[in-house]
Amino acid sequence: GSAEGPGGTGPASPPPERLAEEWLADGKEHARHAEHTAAAAAFGRAREIARDARLPIQFARPVLGTRGDVRSGTGSPSHHPTRVSHPEQALVGLPEAESELRARLLSALALELYWSNDFERVNPLTAEGLGLARSSGDPGLLMETLLSAVSASWRPDNLARRLPLCQE
Repeated sequence: GSAEGPGGTGPASPPPERLAEEWLADGKEHARHAEHTAAAAAFGRAREIARDARLPIQFARPVLGTRGDVRSGTGSPSHHPTRVSHPEQALVGLPEAESELRARLLSALALELYWSNDFERVNPLTAEGLGLARSSGDPGLLMETLLSAVSASWRPDNLARRLPLCQE
């Protein structure tokens, strides 16, 4: 996108669905170039547009963009309240048919709860996310949810839970 970002103003401005998707693409492009501040701003703008237009799918996608990439380890090992509240908000309005997006959000939420020391919620969230990923038949999605589940479960008292996940 440009310095001002995607979209425009005036009578010919794009519909909110397209505008949110453009800001999401802008955020992904900034993230790809390790421009974290610009990426966060673009993802935030996409979330705002989607929230205001009541577009649950378009709200959920930039929530995932802000967490980094689980596969490459670029996610943040620290707690910030919005990193928990945004996935929670996205899950509330997300249609059940969006099972792959739901699995990613559940995994993201579980991992963020680990960093906030809210361990009680982690196991049910990872179990639900893994169930959706397994039933999707998408090996990439399963890998993402397994990595998140192992990371979110990383405590000395639950080796028996983590080992089967690592083996899978």
